[in-house]
Amino acid sequence: AELGENMFRFSLDFARLCPKEGEFDSALMAEYVKALALVRAHGQEPMLTMHHFTMPRYLLETDSNENITKGGWENPDVSKHFRFYVENVVKFLGDEDKIRHILASEKFDKPAQDKLLSEGLAKYFLAINEPMSTLLQVHFRLTVVAVF
Repeated sequence: AELGENMFRFSLDFARLCPKEGEFDSALMAEYVKALALVRAHGQEPMLTMHHFTMPRYLLETDSNENITKGGWENPDVSKHFRFYVENVVKFLGDEDKIRHILASEKFDKPAQDKLLSEGLAKYFLAINEPMSTLLQVHFRLTVVAVF
């Protein structure tokens, strides 16, 4: 705030807040709420990023070398799990903790970048539709859930 900045962007960790399917770590969320208060105490408004490159392991499939082979934004159930996560975050925040600025994902094109970097240009254009379609659905559902 001393530098004239009025906003501080930080991320919640989807993988840590939802370590197992159907579970939400309220103790960790309480720590995030303390961070919100600290940001505001220093004269800045928090901008919350709901997804910043972490994904719970139960939404991923890996090979024997732990390389992701399937899942993430390509998982057809990801929007259901992301909604569970967002609903729990929203329920946890009291009126004084309401967030006015939310990003669903750090980079909207991240699934596209993942495909490009992991599979190369030849496969990129054939494979991009699935994760982008899922991410668009997630963004829509986040908008519906998190109306402040």
